[in-house]
Amino acid sequence: MQQSERRWATSLLSATQTRSVSIGLPVALLLILTSLVVGHLRRVEQEEMRADFEVQTSNAFNRLRAQFDVYLETVRSISSLYATGHELERVRFAAFVARTIQQYDGINGLGWNPRVMHSERQAYEQAARNDGLTDFQFRQWTPDGDTPWTASDAQWANEYVPAYLLEPHELNKSALGIDVASNPTRREALQRARDTGQAVATARITLAQDTAHQAGFLIFAPVYAVGASTETITDRRENLRGYAVGVFRVSSIVQQAMADLKFDGIALRISDQSADDDKQLLFDDTGNGQSAEPSAANAKPFIAESSSLSTTFEYEVGGRQWQIDFAATPEFIEAKQRWDSWLILATGISSSVLLGIVLRLVIGRATEVEKLVRQRTDQLHEANTQLTQEGREREIAQAELHLKAAELEKSNDHLTRFNKSASGRELRMIELKREINELLEASGKPARYDISFTEK
Repeated sequence: MQQSERRWATSLLSATQTRSVSIGLPVALLLILTSLVVGHLRRVEQEEMRADFEVQTSNAFNRLRAQFDVYLETVRSISSLYATGHELERVRFAAFVARTIQQYDGINGLGWNPRVMHSERQAYEQAARNDGLTDFQFRQWTPDGDTPWTASDAQWANEYVPAYLLEPHELNKSALGIDVASNPTRREALQRARDTGQAVATARITLAQDTAHQAGFLIFAPVYAVGASTETITDRRENLRGYAVGVFRVSSIVQQAMADLKFDGIALRISDQSADDDKQLLFDDTGNGQSAEPSAANAKPFIAESSSLSTTFEYEVGGRQWQIDFAATPEFIEAKQRWDSWLILATGISSSVLLGIVLRLVIGRATEVEKLVRQRTDQLHEANTQLTQEGREREIAQAELHLKAAELEKSNDHLTRFNKSASGRELRMIELKREINELLEASGKPARYDISFTEK
């Protein structure tokens, strides 16, 4: 009984393991296939997203670079004009730059800043007043004063670089007369432009004429005396006439460059790597249409640090190294995601669960059938065993019966022979008695034996 129970337990354990493998293996294979397909689709999706991101950011960078180059050319056009020796009066200068200013939104001002020796100062101030600027006076940078630019009759330098012609007039009239060389940031750019002979950009500044306090920068293009030598730094310093100047707003330039460009959900940051850390940020856009004015208060870590898609371009503007960073926002990634992989994943998981249920039902039913067949087989085997045993018992009984029949037949044979022998003696006796009776009768004696029963 214990052996039978152990055999039954072993059979049950084996059947359970077989059933688990039969169900688990197909489900696992289907899940693996689903994961492979989903992984492939995700890789394709990421590659397509990366390609789209690179196309958009490359187009945006090329557009920005072209736009900044155009703004730089507006300054060079003025320097080229003055390099011929022309001296434009205010009305003619305004007419010369009017169309350019109207065409480009990022221009806060285009002007001419002459180099004025301290002995020429009064003449320049009087000439400007004669042109209708009745309050025109040179002003200097005074960071410790109540206002950053203060008019004064004092002589604070041997030479000045005043904002003398600056258009559009109404927007820039508060900046007229400012000696840009009195400000350290502007003075550093002026000196580099003078010594190199190239157009030079300033670090980030807050424009004096901009009440919105937007981040801006200036570009100074040096102009030297006609025909004078400019081979050495000394020559360039001695023969400097002045500077063509462009006053530009970074945010307006970016907005105009990106106006008709497909550029959704991508954050943009422009920074001046040549500047000190607290003055590097020029433009910061979150990618959701929200741009932050660059300042120490809102200079937060760029989204590229947490974005899976980002890229950086380097661009030189007026001798300064600018860095243009792009990063995909969560909105960009969400908009570019396709639901194919998730649908296949959900379908695969659902199919795996359904397959497991179906296999469990089918295998469970097959197990029940197998169990029933095994029961019927065991019952048939027991019946066959019983029938075999009964047949053997019947054969034994039949053998015993044949043996007894043989013994009986042998006994009958003995009895027959005995009967035959007994009958022969009886007949002989009767015959002898009859002969004796006949002899006696023949001798006239009465018969001794009664054998009348033989005559019946």
